[in-house]
Amino acid sequence: MLRLLVALDFSECSQLALTTALSVAERAGPTEIIAFTVLAPHPDEAKALGDLERAVDQLRHMVDTVHTERAERAQHAAHPGSHGQPGSHGQPGSHGHPGHALPPGVQIRYAAAHGAPAHEIAAHAAAHHVDAIVLGTHGRTGLRRMVLGSVAETVVRTAPCSVLTVKPSHPHPYPHPTGHRH
Repeated sequence: MLRLLVALDFSECSQLALTTALSVAERAGPTEIIAFTVLAPHPDEAKALGDLERAVDQLRHMVDTVHTERAERAQHAAHPGSHGQPGSHGQPGSHGHPGHALPPGVQIRYAAAHGAPAHEIAAHAAAHHVDAIVLGTHGRTGLRRMVLGSVAETVVRTAPCSVLTVKPSHPHPYPHPTGHRH
């Protein structure tokens, strides 16, 4: 079974990482996806636990939303002009996605931790023997990257496994010399 850790910070970039992880899982067969987020450290243990529980709820909501949107896009592509079936309800194995079951063999687990994001992502990947980490990158460069740091870059350098970074597509600032891209 393939085991993927998808690091999520609830940004648009992390939604793209989740979409990518679901696409990989769909093609790979039996896959366990660990939806993982990291929160800032909290000195109060009771509040920290509550924060982790809320973070896991937010992860579930994000996965449900992204998966449902993917399923609706696929349904629309397969049946242009259809707008879904009224009254569709969850089915066994639907994982909370009304009428949209996860691909066969795909399981999703949720986890959250407090700490430094890059360190916690790499540590969780090691502890759970993941095959690959999928995470979004904002693609910052220059001074912004130096000041803000790069979680993705640190994860690539320190992870115990392969890392797939996903960034939003933006028009490239420099044209390709041949006039088109490969």
